[in-house]
Amino acid sequence: MHEIGHNLGLRHSNEAGSSYEDKSGMMGHSYLSYETPHMCYNTAKNWQLGWYEDKHTTVNPLNDGFWQGQLIGYVDYTNSAAPISAAVVVKVEGHNLDYFIGFNVKTGINGQNQEIEAFNKVTVHSVGTPGGDSSLVAKLGAGNTFEIPNFGGGLESVIIQVENINMNANPPVAQVSVNHVQCTSDFDCDDGDMCTTNTCNISNGSCNHAPNARCGLMMTHVLTTEVLTDRYPEETSWKIVDNCNNDAEVMSGSGYTNKSDTYTDSSNLPPSQYTVEVKDAYGDGLCCGQGNGSIKVFYNDEEIKSFGKFGNSETYTWGSCLSTNSLPGPIETASPTASPTKSPTASPTKSPTTAPSSCDITYEISFENSGSDSPSTSWTFVYDENPSIVAGSSSQAYNAGSTYSEIGCLQSNCYNFSISNAANYNLKIDGITVANSDVLVGNQLSLFGTCNEIQE
Repeated sequence: MHEIGHNLGLRHSNEAGSSYEDKSGMMGHSYLSYETPHMCYNTAKNWQLGWYEDKHTTVNPLNDGFWQGQLIGYVDYTNSAAPISAAVVVKVEGHNLDYFIGFNVKTGINGQNQEIEAFNKVTVHSVGTPGGDSSLVAKLGAGNTFEIPNFGGGLESVIIQVENINMNANPPVAQVSVNHVQCTSDFDCDDGDMCTTNTCNISNGSCNHAPNARCGLMMTHVLTTEVLTDRYPEETSWKIVDNCNNDAEVMSGSGYTNKSDTYTDSSNLPPSQYTVEVKDAYGDGLCCGQGNGSIKVFYNDEEIKSFGKFGNSETYTWGSCLSTNSLPGPIETASPTASPTKSPTASPTKSPTTAPSSCDITYEISFENSGSDSPSTSWTFVYDENPSIVAGSSSQAYNAGSTYSEIGCLQSNCYNFSISNAANYNLKIDGITVANSDVLVGNQLSLFGTCNEIQE
């Protein structure tokens, strides 16, 4: 059965870093006796073969947070008395390893299972690459747990817990939970973003990051990847890192199985500088010798990069880091654009019509003065951590019925923006609209969530 397994594409089953040591399935030791021992392949191999697939369950703790369900042994797969929702194999994905959870019931065709410490217990196997060697990493009785630290490259752990095992049930059932443990208090949920209110759900250890009114519209953008596989999907992988946060990995993808199929992933991310790296294990990219595959990256629904023809790997970087801690000096504002009807009665401070390329942050304020020639239209940037410090402002008695646009430069920090007596206005930061008169209540917006120390 061991050698037949190799013919089916199965690799070895290991334990504690030693080959052949997993005795919960036939891909561990190769037994020379005839007709025995009575057991099958382990849960990771059963998933790979597609056996019992109508009782497969996939859990991604990064998306699901908390999952709870029942397991039955594969020996009871055809038992009509089994709970309808019970699984034979649970796959935990979202980490650099996949984990497969099963219930090692010692009876029937598994009655001579050789993994003594795993009899009638829940087993956990890890697999590094699809179809690769599996490793037996946990044998859990009722109340036992297995921890996966730094799950998905983050700081939080995932806990696999066996809450109960009932061997007297027909069939025997194990109650199992998978929990992305992020917190035990609200303090644990602090994400460093001043624009979110962070709370901990202590009952399941999950963090909730809710946008607050302080920062309005600005803080997160939707980053989406769209992968169209070629004829060898398993060769394709990608990751995106935050260059401004020690190259922390924020998104990734690999282990694709379907040929010429589309996979989409999305995440809400703050403004920063990001690098996407795409790889092809064979070194021939995704196009066009083995199909017309591609990897596309979208930022707020705008395509910023498409990969197709490349060798082993290719990278692309966009965005900027906002890292300076010094207090900005006075900013300059751009001259207004020509009015459709009249020129302004007073000109703003002169500056180039486009912001210097060395800017940490560029802004553009366009507005219409549709009222009388007075009172003046005015706008202000002030430091959020010290509103008494004005980083930039303008107040002009612009003519009624005229439209203006002002462009300028800010050094990185967090600001409050306010504007008054402008009938219609639009504010862009680094080319992205973050506020306008249609949606911003009270004409005030806190722009940036990462505040630097202000030296007065």
